[in-house]
Amino acid sequence: MSTSNHGAPVLSGTQSNVELTCAATIPPEPIDWLWYGWLAAGNIHLLAGAPGTGKTTLAMAFAAIFSNGGLWGSRWPDGMYAPKGGVVIWTVEDGISDTIIPRLIAAGADMTNVHILGRVRENGRSRSFDFKKDVEKLADAIRMIGNIRLVIIDPIVRAVAGDSNKNTEVRKALEPLIEMAKKHGCAILGITHVTKNSKGKAPLDRVLGSLAFGAVARVVMMTAKIASEKQNDGPSGCVLVRAKSNIGPDHGGFEYHIRSADIQSGHRPIVTSALEWGSTPLQGSAADILNFAEGGDAGEQNDSAVGRAADFLSATLSQGPLHALEVQRLAKDAGHSQASIKRAKKTLGVYSEKQPGHSNPVSLWYLPSAPQLQDEPLWSSSPLTPTQPFMPVEPVEPVEPVEPVEPDEPDEPDEPDEPDEPDEPDEPDEPDEPDEPVEPVEPVEP
Repeated sequence: MSTSNHGAPVLSGTQSNVELTCAATIPPEPIDWLWYGWLAAGNIHLLAGAPGTGKTTLAMAFAAIFSNGGLWGSRWPDGMYAPKGGVVIWTVEDGISDTIIPRLIAAGADMTNVHILGRVRENGRSRSFDFKKDVEKLADAIRMIGNIRLVIIDPIVRAVAGDSNKNTEVRKALEPLIEMAKKHGCAILGITHVTKNSKGKAPLDRVLGSLAFGAVARVVMMTAKIASEKQNDGPSGCVLVRAKSNIGPDHGGFEYHIRSADIQSGHRPIVTSALEWGSTPLQGSAADILNFAEGGDAGEQNDSAVGRAADFLSATLSQGPLHALEVQRLAKDAGHSQASIKRAKKTLGVYSEKQPGHSNPVSLWYLPSAPQLQDEPLWSSSPLTPTQPFMPVEPVEPVEPVEPVEPDEPDEPDEPDEPDEPDEPDEPDEPDEPDEPVEPVEPVEP
């Protein structure tokens, strides 16, 4: 019997060694968030979307934020500060000098913190980077540079040497990248497409290739264009949502716009693209936001029983949390069925939380946008846990009025004191006898 890396006993056999580590010897570790809820160190993330949604421009915006991060540096669209660090970019989708570099400059990136992964030199020859055998070389380069926080791979399917539609081959190909991310504290962002004619399907099912891509990734982001009839005149509008998250919240998102940008290269102007974030975060599930953005049957839904129930819940909970039984009673009085309310609750992403301290716990319903107790931290690469909404205070029973106190009877007046007898006058002192005269002193002879 020997010990493991944690100091726990390892059970040994004649044919193999099985390591069994006592859970009590393994200290818990928090998620190292680089952007809370969206990017975490030591994990793989996917960014999937249809062509024209600016996935590469969005990834370059991420790179620019990291390159200029740090206290009082660049912020994420939700206002959180980003940790400052380097970025590594590998792409075969776009040209480096005519597309990637101009977009980084337009995004305001600190170019000294951005590194382009190119070819590999081996035995005096240059060849293309091969994810099957060169990930360890990439890890060594990341270690030598130091403080690399983001590695962008565009497209992620090129990291799979075999069939990208087979779960086993995808998982096997991504394992070295996961080990590299954990060892060096960086996040992997893989860019991919969505399948054709997949609008309206479950967001995670729309990711191109094997389901293993979505299964291995801890966070799956998805982009979509906002239908032309849903936006005003201006730059092309898109939405960014979380289709899945195993380590944090999986609802909400952001609106962004892709606009044209001009940069200067010597005496020649270059027209490229840049990203502008919307001012207000989006609320709701990924499916609902995507359905609305892509021109789903929002009008028909609003006319349906579920749509009317959703409007009722939004109005009822807009002022704050309410007891579930009270909401259901009001819904019944308004003519909404329990099934419609249940589906509308799921559509809106209404939270339900049981109140402790009751013999029969009651649930509170509240909207995702309900006020929260905890202020957003000014700086943290690992933000605090999700905040909890304000809970209503139970009404206090009125205090019974106190009976008036009867006034005390007035005290009888005190009898006047008898006057003191006058003191007898002191006898006069006898006069002092006069002093006898002093005899003169005789003069001293000279």
